[in-house]
Amino acid sequence: MLQLLRDELWQAETKDYNLSPQDCSHILHYAKEQSLLGLVLNTLVRNNVKMGLQNVTKGLSVMEIIRKGNAKINANMKTMADILNKNHIHYVVFKGQTCGIHYPNPDLRASGDIDFYVVPDQYNHAYELLADAFHLDKEELGKLDKHDSFDYNGNVFEMHFQMETFGSKKHQRYYDRITLESITAEKGRLDFYGTPLLVLEPTINVIQVFKHLFYHLLVEGVGLRQFCDLAMLLHRYKKEIDVCTLEKHLNAIGYYKAFVAVGSLLVNHLGLDNEDFPFDIPPKYSKWADRILDATLQRGNFGQYNRKHYKHGLKRSMETAKIAMGHCFRFLPLAKSDIMHLIPKRIGIALGLYKTHE
Repeated sequence: MLQLLRDELWQAETKDYNLSPQDCSHILHYAKEQSLLGLVLNTLVRNNVKMGLQNVTKGLSVMEIIRKGNAKINANMKTMADILNKNHIHYVVFKGQTCGIHYPNPDLRASGDIDFYVVPDQYNHAYELLADAFHLDKEELGKLDKHDSFDYNGNVFEMHFQMETFGSKKHQRYYDRITLESITAEKGRLDFYGTPLLVLEPTINVIQVFKHLFYHLLVEGVGLRQFCDLAMLLHRYKKEIDVCTLEKHLNAIGYYKAFVAVGSLLVNHLGLDNEDFPFDIPPKYSKWADRILDATLQRGNFGQYNRKHYKHGLKRSMETAKIAMGHCFRFLPLAKSDIMHLIPKRIGIALGLYKTHE
């Protein structure tokens, strides 16, 4: 699967894959777990691999569903951006489609939610504008730990009042400050299929996408799609990233080693060019890249797979807590100053979940 994925990400020349229909079935199964089905399928189709009638029929159907899903979410996101732009709201859209646009075939990257952040002094006004335009029931707003959520036209919007979660309060304050400064200055802009979109500037954007995937790796599991997103950003913005500022911020939030470990995975396993990664990667980080990849392949996107308990409830919550503790201790050396503070938070969450089910 990884070779097929690399060939799609970097558009390798067509080659003769010696794969049977059964091989293809297994590959597509794992690609689905990692939210990479459209990308891997495109490599198989592009190389005229004989997948078997059932795989071909199902595969073409899946690719069309992914294309339609991307067209829909792109249209909804542009509608939202038009409203916020017109009313001079300081916001940024991050992750998701703003990474997907940099893929060789953006319409084959599996889409997710629409994540956007609005500065504190305009947050309520922005929500009122969107609630009126989208005819939302304000009483049904779903409030979570760092964002409010609502559905519109078949897509989930997550409206953030905090962009990322840290264990350390010191790290949290630092990150909140640098992201707010970047957003207020409106340093990042993206022409999103003809619509001007406010996004994070390249240096902060790379940190955000990295930190988000690493947090998910720690607490529940993460899919390879998010690593691909980071690879695409690093490749696209390699000449615009301020390496000194990037290193300064990563050290300040305690995640420089973790970033280099993820970089080792991107280079060694996903085919990112060494020149695209902003730092030198010492050989010792290869072992961390392998461990991160193993954890990612084991649990799949958002840790949904290879579990004992799939139904929501106490047993699933406690299993998730156990997985999170295991990952936190396993990867502790990569971000010790923050993970040490994150561990008691996860224990508190687990105890809270337990009490709610007593």
